[in-house]
Amino acid sequence: MHVDLAQPPGQSPTPRRRGVRPAAPRARVHRRVATATLLVMALLAGVGAGTVDGLEPPAPVDTQPAAAAGALWLAAQVGPDGYVPAGEAPDVGATLDVGLSLAASGTAAPTFAAIIEWVRANPDVVAGSLDDSASPARLALAILLLNAAGVDPTGVGPDGDVDLVALLGSTFGGFEAGLYGAAAPTFDGAFRQSLAIMALHTVDATVPEAAVDWLLEQQCSGAPGAVGGWEAYRADTGPECQLPDPDTFSGPDTNQTALAAQALSLVLDPPAYELSLALDFLVEAQTLDGGFPYLTGQPAGDPNSTALVIGAIVAAGEDPRGGRWEIAEGVHPLTSLLDWQLGCDTDTPGAFASPFSGGAADLFASRQAVLGAALSGYAVAAPSFAPVSQVCPTTFDDVDLDHPFNGDISWLVANGIASGYADGTFRPTAPVSRQAAVAFLFRTSALWGGDVAEECDGEGPFSDVPADHVFCAEITWSAANGIAVGYADGTFRPTAPVSRQASAAFLARTSGLWNGTAPAQCDTEAQGPFSDVPSDHRFCPEITWLVDNGIASGYEDGTFRPTEPVSRQAMARFLSFTVVLHLPPVPPETF
Repeated sequence: MHVDLAQPPGQSPTPRRRGVRPAAPRARVHRRVATATLLVMALLAGVGAGTVDGLEPPAPVDTQPAAAAGALWLAAQVGPDGYVPAGEAPDVGATLDVGLSLAASGTAAPTFAAIIEWVRANPDVVAGSLDDSASPARLALAILLLNAAGVDPTGVGPDGDVDLVALLGSTFGGFEAGLYGAAAPTFDGAFRQSLAIMALHTVDATVPEAAVDWLLEQQCSGAPGAVGGWEAYRADTGPECQLPDPDTFSGPDTNQTALAAQALSLVLDPPAYELSLALDFLVEAQTLDGGFPYLTGQPAGDPNSTALVIGAIVAAGEDPRGGRWEIAEGVHPLTSLLDWQLGCDTDTPGAFASPFSGGAADLFASRQAVLGAALSGYAVAAPSFAPVSQVCPTTFDDVDLDHPFNGDISWLVANGIASGYADGTFRPTAPVSRQAAVAFLFRTSALWGGDVAEECDGEGPFSDVPADHVFCAEITWSAANGIAVGYADGTFRPTAPVSRQASAAFLARTSGLWNGTAPAQCDTEAQGPFSDVPSDHRFCPEITWLVDNGIASGYEDGTFRPTEPVSRQAMARFLSFTVVLHLPPVPPETF
């Protein structure tokens, strides 16, 4: 599965560096999700040039479809209580990693919110024993995660009186001066120290100078191939480091080095000599498949190591898809990483395999690989979510993979909001009836937590909508909430087509039902938004709201054509984009 890996202009392939052994052939997964088949690509990347149904395609963006696909699989591993289970207990490390991956990819907002709520409510479980070597790493990951969600990590717990930053600080010097954590750092010293530094820096807490000095003192000197790297821990930093040795599994490794580079990129003033040495070490470790092994000399990259190094490259301000990281045309860390991703012909599309999983989904590989695919390290920025709900697209005979509304239609179908016809078609250009429109809105509101009616009793809400009408419940809900009301003659006219102006009103009112707001009135002294929608137009506020929020646009001739019927494909776009408005960077009050 590959994102757009076009070589940046003006860059030529970098020659193979010295000191790297040729990569031995390995069994490829060969079940990748092709970019053209990804629903996440279709939904997030937009459509081709030109206006269709009066809708301008969104500007091209880096959609990171592989990250979104992997994040969807990760989200499915989270239980109803907001954590990844390990037997009957929470797997704290996996839960925190999954949360960061969802944030980095902007995927699965409800699951992300559930994770944040669980972390906030269970700081004792997250921290564990402060004598445990994993405790400083877990605390740091929790701080990074809560910060990404906009939640203050100094006031969590049922009573809001637990300070995770202070708890992390309480482990400082527990084993030796300058190091976070009380347990022996034999296997994770540089890793946990780097996470702690990143967490403190990200929340603007003081990073002790001694903590940075400890990490810098652990950096290797010595022969080329070792200099610039980090081992997990060196009790005596005086002697030079030995070269990485895959046979004895010793020497500086890419994982500790990548984490140290991520941390130092935040706290050292550029250009930092130590950071430059770390990146040079990683360059030497890169294999011919473009990825990174745990130890230099291992024949091929693995997804965990490659993802961690991608995070370091990005943190240092370089592009892992080009420059010195592109070892041949189209061969770089992302191509190696995404070769491990499983495709639509498997039971676990979007997940990542590993050298140890026999081609099956690997949770540990996936939770780190998604960060790399999202071009992110552990210091994740505030997320911006999109309504992605499946990896592999739903196809109809009349909606192929290149259809400009394939992503929106697939999203609609995946969430049970609409379905196709018995003949295998979706009929994307067919007009939407009033009964279908309110059914779509009813199901969307139910999906996103709205209070919706489920039954229709009595005589029915309108003379042409009896109690046994197939859409009676939806039409009753719509009328009760002022979304779509009937006519003066007591009818609803359920099979009549919905106009573009009416769809704007329906969507604005439904959005108002979710967030308690209404569109602003149009200034009757000013010009209307379109030549055929003057400022005194009955639906000017709703049409203006639709356009201002990027849900719809007009036609190239400056018109909106308000009385034209809205098509099924356009309604799919309207609904998916309306939902985006209600998927924020998640604020604390969400929980």
